[in-house]
Amino acid sequence: MVWIRSASTLFLCSAVSVFAQACEDPPSGIHESTAADRSPAAPHFRHDVVALAAQEAGKIVFATGSLIKFGETHYLVTAWHFAHNKEQGVVAVFSRGAMEGAKVRLEDVKVAGATWEHFEEIDLSVLKLRPEHELIETALVWELPSPESDKRLATLSPVLLIGVPLLYGVSDATGVSPTVVRTNIANAAVRLRNSNPPIDLYLLPVHLPAGFSGGIVTESVRNDKQRLRGVVIKNTVDETGGQFSIAVPAEVLAQILGKL
Repeated sequence: MVWIRSASTLFLCSAVSVFAQACEDPPSGIHESTAADRSPAAPHFRHDVVALAAQEAGKIVFATGSLIKFGETHYLVTAWHFAHNKEQGVVAVFSRGAMEGAKVRLEDVKVAGATWEHFEEIDLSVLKLRPEHELIETALVWELPSPESDKRLATLSPVLLIGVPLLYGVSDATGVSPTVVRTNIANAAVRLRNSNPPIDLYLLPVHLPAGFSGGIVTESVRNDKQRLRGVVIKNTVDETGGQFSIAVPAEVLAQILGKL
């Protein structure tokens, strides 16, 4: 679900130009912000997702990045099909306040010497981030529970999907206002073919727009707060036109991060 800009997508020009400018001239400094700065308009979606973009074969491609903390380590998580050939040149747009955005190269916020860790089998990539960087230090990061304490969702469980499709909601002035989709788990145990050990993924009964890859799957818990339950990775389409989306469950992600 990586979107490639073409002549027919001029309606995205203003959002794409945010990244084009950022590639040439990233911010020289980062202003301090706090969690209290977040807009009250969407109190249940205050955790951060990040808009990602890069140049590829002369075009701009983009996806969603999710900020996740596991143990004491902060990660950026997105889809492998976006990140696999992009050790440099990826630009991210963060939200750093109610009405302010921040553009930065990923090289500036990642751990020194860190490179993408790729898991092509499940279309997932992760990058270690610098927790002391102001953008990360002040971000509202999703906490990932240990696999032992996290129970897999059941089929038909209601979930929310949070991402940045088609760069909608991204601007220089306000950062990222994510898109939220309400749906259910269509199948909670779709076995990844030839996986060893076996890996079961979530099947979602929606075909998400381009750019949603790397978005968050959440479950409503006490007082309508959201809990991280997975990461959207890709769409799947068959020869008849049937369409679903696939997500990596939180406990699978925790098992992966626990080995890094």
